[in-house]
Amino acid sequence: MKDFIKTILETSKDRLKNPLVGSFILSWLMFNWKSVLVILFSSKSIEDRISYVSKEDYSILLLLWLPLLMALFYVVILPYLSLIIEKLNIYAKRIRKETIFKEKLEKITQNIELKKKELRLEKAKIDYEKLAEKNKASNEISTEKRDYFKGEFDTFINTSDFKIFELVAAEIRRYKSTPNNITSIAIEKFIALDLIERIDDEDNQNTYYILTEKGNFFWKEIMLSKKINAETAIEKEQQSYPAEDDDLPF
Repeated sequence: MKDFIKTILETSKDRLKNPLVGSFILSWLMFNWKSVLVILFSSKSIEDRISYVSKEDYSILLLLWLPLLMALFYVVILPYLSLIIEKLNIYAKRIRKETIFKEKLEKITQNIELKKKELRLEKAKIDYEKLAEKNKASNEISTEKRDYFKGEFDTFINTSDFKIFELVAAEIRRYKSTPNNITSIAIEKFIALDLIERIDDEDNQNTYYILTEKGNFFWKEIMLSKKINAETAIEKEQQSYPAEDDDLPF
């Protein structure tokens, strides 16, 4: 007898491990808990308890179908719902990470652009300081270099390049560019003569020209040789003529 009861208990234990059976039992207890409590914990005799439970009107819906549906929902549908919820959580976390990444990337991009602007500004300051130092140095040349430049200038004024250099130097002094009607060969020759210098601004994709120390000396000598009077210093305004009587609208 003991072996028989033991066998029944072991079989029942194995069956209870089945998800559907265990879920059905729990669901059945949820829908029929009153009868279970009366049978287990009532102070009445066992006959009275059985009589009380027998008098209760239990439908097949409470005894079978609702617990079975609840068990099937728990075993079959709930895992898929859990999987869907897990997928949604993973998707939400991925969107969150992408949003945080985009915000960080935008901040990094803004910092990079700011650094680039700061570097361009710093480079512009350095270039300006170098240009100022070069102009200052050109105005403070030594006596030996001045005599050397003077000798070369006296020779240069007798060449055909003199008038062309005067036009080019005037344009460079005003706009840091060369006249449009001057060919590149002439510009390259003045560069080779160390009169002008081409500066390539890679940051702004621009090219401009400046006078060298020698070029500044030549320009100064040219300007000091100019004679200025009222006729050459003041631009003449265009004369305006009154309209003739035939052109009047009345």
